[in-house]
Amino acid sequence: MAILFAVFISSTNFFQPRAKLSSVARDLITDIRYAQQLAVNEQVEYGISFLVSENKYQLWRFSEIPQQIFEKILSQEVQINQVLGLTDNQVRFNAYGAVTEDGSVYLINSKSETKIIEIRPSGFVKLHE
Repeated sequence: MAILFAVFISSTNFFQPRAKLSSVARDLITDIRYAQQLAVNEQVEYGISFLVSENKYQLWRFSEIPQQIFEKILSQEVQINQVLGLTDNQVRFNAYGAVTEDGSVYLINSKSETKIIEIRPSGFVKLHE
């Protein structure tokens, strides 16, 4: 019984970082799509700002007076590794749901496994393993 428990614990520790990375990537994609939906529904520019050094991101409403809607801080097990192609590390959606510029967000876990979230010009969001 003790051997089975030891195997279970070690396998859990092996798979936990990968599961956490997948979970964070899915949550981020959901929040990006939420910003897109808000932009279309309200006909106002919305976006996500990535604060790489602080390992967090924020949802913003970009109107005459920008308004932060929420902020999410990532766990220590998953880091925002880099943001490519997005000026000021922001993805911004116009009233049609398209982005002002396309780019990618790279997430990395404690085992150096990565997930890439690609945002295309049309506003399509894709996860690369």
